[in-house]
Amino acid sequence: MGRGARLLRVIVVVVTSAVLAGCSAWAIDDDEASPPPAPPSPVRPDSMDEETIDGAALAAVHFMEMIPYIQATGDVAEWESVSGDGCDFCHATGSGAVEAHERDGYVVGGAITAEPLSVGETVAGDAPGYSVYLEVRTDAATTYLDGTVEPIPASTDRIEVQLDWAGSGWQVRAVGRWR
Repeated sequence: MGRGARLLRVIVVVVTSAVLAGCSAWAIDDDEASPPPAPPSPVRPDSMDEETIDGAALAAVHFMEMIPYIQATGDVAEWESVSGDGCDFCHATGSGAVEAHERDGYVVGGAITAEPLSVGETVAGDAPGYSVYLEVRTDAATTYLDGTVEPIPASTDRIEVQLDWAGSGWQVRAVGRWR
């Protein structure tokens, strides 16, 4: 399996925390693997650009709910606009989606619904920051890459999204699982 396939698998696993050991992949004929029509881009809530606790929570939800879109389309423009420079998860997820699409790979399904459970203020320099704790429900998905089809089961995870205010909007600093 090439680097891009492994990276795409890691991204899906991080988001869905699926245990892929029980899943099986199967080869497909390249003629059968044409991507479905692109899903609509998630709508950016206007109030997510407010320097408030609610704005931070909306930004975290929007960020997580963009993942299926970027994996289905490779379009990372909006993703990058809310990804902080030092966010490893942001970079890996965005570049993984782009790399997969450059190789005609894509993901079908995997819709995400994120619900804020709590928000805590963080101290990170002079700008306000928050950790938004989300329950993230991910629908089952299928990954198509390098002639291989791999089912990914549905999952529910608790995800922490750390955000900082960047003057005109929220920037994601880090993403990780929490229990």
